[in-house]
Amino acid sequence: MNFLTSEYVIFGLVFIILMGLSVGSFLNVCIYRLPRHESLVFPGSHCPSCMKNIKWYDNIPVLSYILLKGKCRHCGNKISVRYPLIEMLNCILWMLMFVFTESITDCIFGLLFSSILIVISAIDLERMEIPDGLNAAVLVLAVIKLVVSLIMGNEFKGTLVDFGVGALSGSVLLYLLYLIILKLTKKEGLGGGDVKLAFACGAFLGWKEVLFGIALSAYIGLLGILIYSLIKKKMIKGNFPYGPFLSLGFLISYMFFDDILKWYMVTFL
Repeated sequence: MNFLTSEYVIFGLVFIILMGLSVGSFLNVCIYRLPRHESLVFPGSHCPSCMKNIKWYDNIPVLSYILLKGKCRHCGNKISVRYPLIEMLNCILWMLMFVFTESITDCIFGLLFSSILIVISAIDLERMEIPDGLNAAVLVLAVIKLVVSLIMGNEFKGTLVDFGVGALSGSVLLYLLYLIILKLTKKEGLGGGDVKLAFACGAFLGWKEVLFGIALSAYIGLLGILIYSLIKKKMIKGNFPYGPFLSLGFLISYMFFDDILKWYMVTFL
């Protein structure tokens, strides 16, 4: 948040909260429609059960869900709790980006990056797949980030080497993990979508950040599996969605890699 003077911090935070919730509402549309190959524009927001159009006052992020008690005004069917959760999650991530990024450029790219990863994670959790179009969106964002970094020079982090080596190292490492898991378990613990996601995020983050993100996602994934096993009192059998763990690792790396590296250098070296 170094890019804002103190008198504009509150205004900026309020703006980020409102926009984060609004964009989160649109992310729900993407999560529902993209896997079904439906238009994101037409038709307008409607109940998937009775197909009635949703009025604007029933489409206010989080608030409308609470006022309607999680039910459609027309048919009374339950509305998935995913809708307010996605809206709040996007708002929280946008707030974190606003607080912990060092420049307006870092912040803008972080907002877009986090929202795309939310859609990727939600679809992967629900359908065990990551649409190629979303990985392509991350890659396009990486290209734009590269162009901006070349124009701005030292004022913004990111070089051609980071772009190329990051994409290569991220995808190669994840593909090696895929082969190792396949060899040990005879099952595909990772999918092609995960490898493509690592490629795109590697181009966006750079090689150091993407490798750190992948390593971090492995620890987060193991912890998630352990918690699931303890709660359900059974081990996960078969494939499980790894996209959310990768996404979380990449987001943490984007926001905190430099701080973590500095802390490590001071503490252990």
